[in-house]
Amino acid sequence: MFSALLLSISVFRIPCAGALYYFALAHQPDFDVRWCKGPIGQTIFEPLVQHLKTLGVRVLGSRRVQDILPAKLINPGPTGSSPKTLATVLDPALPRVVAAQGPEGLTEHYDADVIVLAAGVPALQRLVMQSRVLASAEDLRGVLGVGCSDVLAVRLWLDQKLELRSSSNVVAGFDEGVGGTFFHLNELQDMYKSEPGSVIEFDLYHAESLLPLSDDAIITHLLQTYLAPALPRGLEQAKTLTVQDSSVLRVRNAVTRFSPGSHLLLPDIVTSIPNVFVAGDCVKQGPGAHGCKGLSQEKAY
Repeated sequence: MFSALLLSISVFRIPCAGALYYFALAHQPDFDVRWCKGPIGQTIFEPLVQHLKTLGVRVLGSRRVQDILPAKLINPGPTGSSPKTLATVLDPALPRVVAAQGPEGLTEHYDADVIVLAAGVPALQRLVMQSRVLASAEDLRGVLGVGCSDVLAVRLWLDQKLELRSSSNVVAGFDEGVGGTFFHLNELQDMYKSEPGSVIEFDLYHAESLLPLSDDAIITHLLQTYLAPALPRGLEQAKTLTVQDSSVLRVRNAVTRFSPGSHLLLPDIVTSIPNVFVAGDCVKQGPGAHGCKGLSQEKAY
């Protein structure tokens, strides 16, 4: 038996660009979010995984959770015989099995005495929709009413080293309903300090209207519309920039949109299912909630 931890990393959406400016720019020394000085996978998660393995934890990567099942639905065995799943001995009514798609595309089943849903809102919504046992819990079904929006994440390697007043910048008002940030990574991450040209990261939220554009159209738009106002010579300088390399990611429903009333829809850490718990940014804040109300946990009451 082992405790199943379903982990998903999701970015968060700031409902108000003014609030983001206040917390992220005007009060940068007090902000509780920092850019990692290197690749997050190499500097944080790989050492963490190795440490967990030394403690006897088995980490299963490259698997997508498909369903959470009661033990009695798995490995029933021949008619009249006892189920093969050990979890059935404990309580067949509780969710005891995690079904996941493995690296080869085959469905794998794992017994679990405790299940922790450490996932963002979009991933949690998918699990509740796919699992009858999770959908039976009213306190988990509420998350289906929480809105999400699309994200456009673009990283550009430029031929020139730019001089920007700030390494972290808030942008809004250029496209209807679209807001976000862009960062000068040469000043934020050690791995880019020696780059001959600037490396700029754009993260745009509520970017539904931009996702259908081609990569080239998106890059040109970002340089001439979003970056140009931050350059000493504005649009004239932006038009002289050459993109040496680029990465354009379009992610549907990647960001949580905490609209008025959404607080009531969020789950508590302890759910109505005795062996199912919820962790992460989507947990309802209040008595018994772990942690404080940071900007990434801002919720609309």
